[in-house]
Amino acid sequence: MKARAGKNHPDYLKAAAQVAELQRQFQAARTSTVRRVETEYKEAVNRQAMLQKAVAENKAEFDKMNARSFQYQSLKREADADRSLYDELVRKIREAGINSAFQNSSIRIADAALPGLNPVYPNTRMNLMLALLLSTLLAVGAAVMSDVLDNSIRDPEQAARCWEPR
Repeated sequence: MKARAGKNHPDYLKAAAQVAELQRQFQAARTSTVRRVETEYKEAVNRQAMLQKAVAENKAEFDKMNARSFQYQSLKREADADRSLYDELVRKIREAGINSAFQNSSIRIADAALPGLNPVYPNTRMNLMLALLLSTLLAVGAAVMSDVLDNSIRDPEQAARCWEPR
């Protein structure tokens, strides 16, 4: 437009004013965009810092909870062991109570048991008497059997009887 109409032409001045206005608007938009980008950048940096801080806090809290979890598991195992020991002791106390109830019954020991003065077995006196009795019976039985089975002739009359005709 400048080359065709000239510098002072109203259309040129109008177009130049529009260009100047557009450049001013462009510059204003550019400046506002730069400010907005800088502001967003600063906010992003701040947000990143806050998120890093939150992550660090959450990590520390997680580590603390993890340590507490291990401690809890250890204490739980110890409590379970103590509980089983307690239950076993309660069971033994009950058994002891039952046993003491049986021991406190109406039966009681009057005198302590002592060994006898004479041995119970072997009874030497009775064995000797039985041996004498049995040997006597055996001797009498042997004498009777010996007399019954004896075929010998003892006197002359017996010999005469054995040779007599029948």
